[in-house]
Order: sequence, then structure tokens, then C-alpha cells
Amino acid sequence: MNTEELKLTDNAISHIAQLLQMAILTGTDVMDNLRSATFVAHEGTVDVHPDYQETFQEGIQRMVDAVQDVTSNEEDTDE
Repeated sequence: MNTEELKLTDNAISHIAQLLQMAILTGTDVMDNLRSATFVAHEGTVDVHPDYQETFQEGIQRMVDAVQDVTSNEEDTDE
């Protein structure tokens, strides 16, 4: 059994907080969000895998864009 001690980076901790927030906002199970996350170990630390983090941020941006589109369409119909 590998007993190497690893610490989460601030970036990894922040990402876990984002996953919790995402679960709350979307009404999804936080466990599903956590299972989808990928991490890397480097010199005694655990950080978010760069490719996963990029994909995650792109997904958030798509959601923000979709909300802005809906909001913009609602404003157009109110006029």
C-alpha cells in the first residue's frame, strides 16, 4: 500500500468548492461532479488535471452564455 502523503493545492480546493457550487446551482448530485473530476499528483501535491480544468471552464462559459442568451431574449420580448 502506497502511503505517500499528498496535500491538495489551493487550486484543487477551489475546484472542489466550484463542484459543490455547480451541484447546488444545477440540482445535481455533488458525488457525480466529484467523480468526473480528474487530478494529478506532483511533488507531494494534488492538483486539477489541466485538460480537465480547461474543459470544465469551457462548460461553465457555455452555461453563462446560455443564461445571457435567455436573458437577452426575455428583454427583447419585454420591449
